[in-house]
Amino acid sequence: MTTSTQIIQKGYKQTEIGVIPAAWETTKAGDIGRFRGGNGFPTRFQGAASGDYPFYKVSDMNNEGNDTFMFDSNNWISEEVRRQINARVFPAGGIIFAKVGAAVFLERKKILTKPSCIDNNLATLLLDTSRADTRYIHYVLHSIKFGALVSTTALPSLSGQVLSQIILALPALCEQAVIATALSDTDALIDKLDALLEKKKNIKQGAMQELLIGKRRLPGFSGEWEKKTLGEIAEVIGGGTPSSSVSRYWNGDINWFTPTEVGLDKYIYQSRRKITEEGLQNSSAKILNRGTILLTSRAGIGDLAILKVEGCTNQGFQSLSPGDNVDGEFLYYMMLTKKGALLDKASGSTFLEISPNNVKSISVQLPPKREQVAIAEVLSDMDADIQVLESQLTKYQNLKQGMMQVLLTGKIRLLAN
Repeated sequence: MTTSTQIIQKGYKQTEIGVIPAAWETTKAGDIGRFRGGNGFPTRFQGAASGDYPFYKVSDMNNEGNDTFMFDSNNWISEEVRRQINARVFPAGGIIFAKVGAAVFLERKKILTKPSCIDNNLATLLLDTSRADTRYIHYVLHSIKFGALVSTTALPSLSGQVLSQIILALPALCEQAVIATALSDTDALIDKLDALLEKKKNIKQGAMQELLIGKRRLPGFSGEWEKKTLGEIAEVIGGGTPSSSVSRYWNGDINWFTPTEVGLDKYIYQSRRKITEEGLQNSSAKILNRGTILLTSRAGIGDLAILKVEGCTNQGFQSLSPGDNVDGEFLYYMMLTKKGALLDKASGSTFLEISPNNVKSISVQLPPKREQVAIAEVLSDMDADIQVLESQLTKYQNLKQGMMQVLLTGKIRLLAN
């Protein structure tokens, strides 16, 4: 029997949490800080828009601007009220997180920016800043899944005693600060891209609202648009499902789409499951041509994708095959604005569904085809810009995750001792 011995690189050491630089130490979270829970927050004191202290609840973590640092609160209290309810004041720099309920599994950890109170569904880590850099520890905590530490009771909860036993890799304070700065710089770039992406999406949304109803016309186009119904400009085609008990109907080469596959991307190229020609013939599914717009008609009504291959769908669709005078790309964008109209015409007790006839009755405004193409090209160019930004954002988000993995373990050093 052979055993393998891990070779430790010079300048590193093996610890209970893995290999770390020899100059780093391991420490329990409870040795560099204290975990403290919040206080009850009586309803009669909630809702004030100003005061001496913000009183944060779990829901405040969702507020715009509270991405890393807590700036915005839905509730404030005065010093007089704080004394009356005996609420603790936690200093700026405290790292707060949900300690009770499903919110624990969202893994949100935020940093207080001012002396604050928190309710009893939250807890705070108060650091000894002579040993620990707040931003560094904040990043370390983000690499630890608190959801894996909850007590196995009916209501998930985190114990301060358990949290205090978490083992952390701790470089010198100056190196902590350098690591935190590198990660913060990457976060700043991610935030900038995210803000630009949101701006581009809002611009596209505004353009759709104006261009698709003729409120704003592109240069060179004029004249009245025609009022039509979907049934007049497109064929509405349902789907079907072969019997699941007949194996020869399945695992063929015909794409067969379900609603869960639609709505994430503009184009769809391949289905998760496929059926055979025999399965197609023995169901109400129909072959849809390339360019058909898949439109979900059950549960998640109004999700869309343009089919880039031949295929068929299950019965959760009323797909649209554009007529000769209709540009498919234009119809796709127009249908993105019709979700409300589709929902208004849906019905059902168990789940909402819209019938083929109700889909056909949806009113639309239709310009000449040449103008349809021009509008679709403008919106497609906007989509392309958005897709580039989304790819860049994903790239930098992945880069940050990789940086965290190597910087927080010392595999790459930014400041050697």
